[in-house]
Amino acid sequence: MSVHYQELPFYTIKDSFDNHNKKIRYKRLTRDFSQEQISTLQKFHLGSFRLSGTNHLMPEFIITEATKKHLFYPQGFCIMEADASYYTDRSGLDSYELRYTLSGRGVLEYRGQTYVMNAGTGFWIDCREPHRYYSDHSDWICTIFHINGTMAAALFHQYSSDGNVLFSANSCPNFEMLQFQVLKSSQKIMPYYEYKLSCLIDILLTELLTSKESSFQSDSENEIIPDIISYIQDHYTEDLTLEQLMHRFGISRSSLCAGFKKYTGFTIKKYILTLRFHHAKRLLHNSILSIEAVAEQSGFHDTAHFVQMFKKNVGMTPLQYRKQI
Repeated sequence: MSVHYQELPFYTIKDSFDNHNKKIRYKRLTRDFSQEQISTLQKFHLGSFRLSGTNHLMPEFIITEATKKHLFYPQGFCIMEADASYYTDRSGLDSYELRYTLSGRGVLEYRGQTYVMNAGTGFWIDCREPHRYYSDHSDWICTIFHINGTMAAALFHQYSSDGNVLFSANSCPNFEMLQFQVLKSSQKIMPYYEYKLSCLIDILLTELLTSKESSFQSDSENEIIPDIISYIQDHYTEDLTLEQLMHRFGISRSSLCAGFKKYTGFTIKKYILTLRFHHAKRLLHNSILSIEAVAEQSGFHDTAHFVQMFKKNVGMTPLQYRKQI
């Protein structure tokens, strides 16, 4: 999707320098740019690098410390027009990077894999981990968006759990539009605008995460995971085992466990226990059944074990829970 990046405020730096002469270059830039603009650039220049070409950078985002502690927030955005000598090799940057190729060709090396970045291809990486990217013998024009926030790690863990950090215009056609919405909203300072920014970034990252669903569902074994979830929801008070589920649905242990965890975020055992405890809470709240009867109807055949597990998971015994209500 083509968006009108020219609507955004940019300042342009056309230059060629590396990590060895960066201090000298920063000093020279003060003739044409403010210290704030240079500081925005500096914070991302860690490790070994050679910047060669033209960078169109947005001014630094105005973000409060409270937002950095509790919400998603943008850290920096630029459109890079790099030539064939460009590269970055770094780690330890407290940021998550979304890079999307507009034209040309680049290469990403990350977590032991090498990815080729053609037009319409992007990646999402954790910049605290070692990473290297470079132009592949040609110009590489791309958008670079650095974001962070308290939930970023959890979302990225889910996104990268299949070992692939790439996305594309085909898999996630709304990426550019959603990214542009974040950037446009960052220019409208108004009450609670940081909450809106955080919400928009959340939508962007969630879109990237769910864009992997189609490739995940293409595996015929994984297509039956929703059926298994429904079956468990109907039979969680019964004695369910992995072996029973494997036999009933004709699925291997590894596919069952991995697929179920990816869909729900729970192991099968934890999911069944969670359903049982929710059922027990409803019975404790809405009935006068004895603790023994609540245990039995919730799938626990040993009352002492039920009381022990309930306290461990809820923080109080079933009787204390009922009295509290």
